[in-house]
Amino acid sequence: MNFHTLCLIISLSVTYSVAKVHYKVAAVEKMQSDLGEGPHWDEKQHVLWHTDINEFKVCRLNVTSQDSECHKLTDIATFVHPYPNGEDLLVSQRNKLVKLNWKTKKVTVLDEVAPELKGQERFNEGQPDKSGRMWLATVTDSLTPGDHSVLPGKGNLWTWESGKGFTKRTDNFYLTNGITWSHDQKKLFINDSRARKIYVFDFDLDKGTVANKTILIDAETRTDWTVNDRPDGLTIDITGHLWASCIGNGRVVKIEPNSGDIVDTCAIPCPLTTTPVFGGPNMDQMFITTAYKNFGPDQRPAHPTCGKVHRITSDDKNFAGSVANRPNL
Repeated sequence: MNFHTLCLIISLSVTYSVAKVHYKVAAVEKMQSDLGEGPHWDEKQHVLWHTDINEFKVCRLNVTSQDSECHKLTDIATFVHPYPNGEDLLVSQRNKLVKLNWKTKKVTVLDEVAPELKGQERFNEGQPDKSGRMWLATVTDSLTPGDHSVLPGKGNLWTWESGKGFTKRTDNFYLTNGITWSHDQKKLFINDSRARKIYVFDFDLDKGTVANKTILIDAETRTDWTVNDRPDGLTIDITGHLWASCIGNGRVVKIEPNSGDIVDTCAIPCPLTTTPVFGGPNMDQMFITTAYKNFGPDQRPAHPTCGKVHRITSDDKNFAGSVANRPNL
């Protein structure tokens, strides 16, 4: 081997070596939620909105002071999104979409999905697409007293637009969860927590339709998912990688969106890890809601920060997201 060949090999080795990404995780909330969920970073007010589903609360977190101001509704609240005007919030209240004015605390019911089921089918997730159209994932609760489970195959994906109402887009989910889109707006991703699957659809933004439901990840058959990993919330970073929280296993995983492979993972000091969202002044922080109970044993004795919002920061310049969509209402 001559000198020039040796130098080329060394050069290639240096060029293509990959430095390990470091993550720092810390709780950034004094309050603890029974079931924290539905986070949305408000880039205008620089606060994090989230809900406590089982306590019927909508909360406004100042991540600097770590103080949360909450308003209690009369039923479960699974997600919250600020209106474009910055004064009102779109909130789920079981099977109703409501407008909550944060200053006056006035609640106005906008619409109700599947009213004939009287709330048995309810919202579990909701995200606006790039046009501001709402995509709403539902589950159907068991009616057996004391049974907090949901019925398999009875979850649906709806859209809602002001003046047009609800349109069912697809069905046959177990426990629908996180929703996000590829940057080119050609794919919609959605989790099914109980089925332990992540699905991908072809997406048409103009028509507001999905097609060709395909399994991206089946955690039952993947070696990079443990038996405790159930995909819950979902978001996407600036490189197009998906990030899914794994409730039951206390981690957030980075996923290659074509192969479904886990390419990185960050542990959270709470097994009940619910939903990640990017935020912060430069959109380079990730906030994750967690739960301390959710009808199970209290996790706080073993994991004292359970129920608090946690924040991940990283030395990776690509660890960042985009400003979230707002509903067009």
